Amino acid sequence: MTATSQLGPALGQFPSAVVTGTDPDGYPVSFRCRPVKDPSGVLRIEVPAWTGLVPGPASLMAHIHDEQVWNQRSFVSKGTIEVTGDGLVFRPATFAWTMGGSALDTLRQLRKFRRTAVRYIERRGMAWPAVPWDAIKAAKKATPH
Repeated sequence: MTATSQLGPALGQFPSAVVTGTDPDGYPVSFRCRPVKDPSGVLRIEVPAWTGLVPGPASLMAHIHDEQVWNQRSFVSKGTIEVTGDGLVFRPATFAWTMGGSALDTLRQLRKFRRTAVRYIERRGMAWPAVPWDAIKAAKKATPH
């Protein structure tokens, strides 16, 4: 599957997304938008004038969750911002569910998070922290659903 073919259906699950690119001085700039998939495979985006966004590398990210921050779903797509006759477009090159894609996607992310945590602790010579599971379970029980 291509990044474009995955991104189209994913966008329909989110009310908006965040584009991050750069301004003329190379500083990052981000803004919320509602991308629209074009038949050619690019995403049409309305860019606020204040951003100063210029063509070049960019990313598109979206996420949602419920009121208690459970049931998270998110994705990220890397690509480029390009100028067309109709304005700026985002051309996706990669797409990845970062939370809540398929069960396999979620498992891959959890494994990646674990490896990252292990490397962090090992590099600093730290002991693995104790998790207060009893307190966490008690807090969860006390929280109204």
